Amino acid sequence: MMKEYDLVAIGDINVDTIVIVPKLPESDEEIRVLSLSESIGGDAANVAVGFALLGGRSLLLGAIGEDLAGRKAVDFFVTKNVDTCRIISVPGSSTGRVISIVDADGQRRMLHWRGANAERLLTEEDLRVLKNSSVIYIADPLPSTVRVLRDWYSSNALSVPLVMDPGAGGVAGGMDFLGTLLQFTDILFLNRLEAQRLTGEENIMAAGTALAKLCPLVVIKLGGNGSVAFWQGKYVYAPAFKVQPLDSTGCGDAFNAAFLFQWLQGQDLETALKWGNAAGATVVQKMGAQMPSLDEVLSLLERGTCAAGEDF
Repeated sequence: MMKEYDLVAIGDINVDTIVIVPKLPESDEEIRVLSLSESIGGDAANVAVGFALLGGRSLLLGAIGEDLAGRKAVDFFVTKNVDTCRIISVPGSSTGRVISIVDADGQRRMLHWRGANAERLLTEEDLRVLKNSSVIYIADPLPSTVRVLRDWYSSNALSVPLVMDPGAGGVAGGMDFLGTLLQFTDILFLNRLEAQRLTGEENIMAAGTALAKLCPLVVIKLGGNGSVAFWQGKYVYAPAFKVQPLDSTGCGDAFNAAFLFQWLQGQDLETALKWGNAAGATVVQKMGAQMPSLDEVLSLLERGTCAAGEDF
């Protein structure tokens, strides 16, 4: 029986403020801002949008505040063909916000106000929606989300494949926080630093091998060095595309969306990694977390200019 959704994403909905500066200020130093912009984002929200733009059927499960920002966020998701029926408005709360400070090298530092996101608890109605999805995606999950999903999976109330990108926040909690849900996770997405921190291994091969003992498929994003996946005792590497970086905000989310879009269609790991790299490379050339269109990803794939070699 065909599921109603290819992907249900659970996580934060934010207003992203992007501040571009020539360099980070020192203590008591004033720096002129080069550019200031706002957009709708959030880790899970970006993946739901990115997946839909590539042609998938996605639903976003999250929360907004009773404010103009929240209403704008929902309107934005609707224009991107993301189902919003499980986005709730939390009385008395404000919509989440992230302030990203980006320097001249395209590296970002982030300030996060969770707002209404912190009030979003999973319900039985959510469970009915989750059961009608081909895959469940969670990003930087709340402790309550980890606890409820663990209970649903352990009791067999839920059996849909689970994909997790814990982000820096989830990784900071370590295995004490993630371990109980990791046993039910089918795909684990991490970046280089997160993989190193979670395992204590500096070497990416060692980190990926260790994590693959806990999760069937581990995908580690290496930024300008591409990406590598560990699966069934082997690893597959895909080099990065050569582009001029502007802002890394949203690159990992675009990667995840494109990887899953291909993986759910039965493509091999190399193809899924290439699509992820292409999506991330498209976003890094833009300001803010602007998820790529299918045409943009295909254009970069057709160009096919990649960095040489495996460099972990």
